[in-house]
Amino acid sequence: ILSTRGFVFPGEISYSLYLIHLVAWWNVEGHIKPGSALNFFVCVTLSLALSALLYKFVEVPYRKTLRVRLAGRGPILSASAETT
Repeated sequence: ILSTRGFVFPGEISYSLYLIHLVAWWNVEGHIKPGSALNFFVCVTLSLALSALLYKFVEVPYRKTLRVRLAGRGPILSASAETT
C-alpha cells in the first residue's frame, strides 16, 4: 500500500516542498488575509505545484545527468582498500 503513487509522490517532492514552502507562504501572505482558510489553501496548493515542477524540471534531469557522468567511474570507496 505504501508503494502506491499517492504515497510515493509526496516522498519524491518532499525536498522540493521543504525548499519552496516558505517562499510560497511569504508571497501569498501579503496578498490574502493572513490566517484565513483561503490563505492556507492557496499556500498549500502553490507549494505543492511549485514543488512538483521543481522536482520534474530540476531534480530529475540533474540526477540523470549525474548518473551518466558517474556511470563510467568505479565506486568512490573501495571495500578492498589497503590498510597499513
